[in-house]
Amino acid sequence: MIRRTDAPTVYGSSSPFPAQALGVGAYVKKPYVIEKLGLAVRNELERSA
Repeated sequence: MIRRTDAPTVYGSSSPFPAQALGVGAYVKKPYVIEKLGLAVRNELERSA
């Protein structure tokens, strides 16, 4: 399997630390609210553009 580093990815975890090791940009706490998820995705897409 080829790992793409340029593709935006959503990662779910109960702790931000494993995800931070992978280089995530945003961490959204549970319970998930659609507005917060959307804002996190938008910010990351703008950051990576």
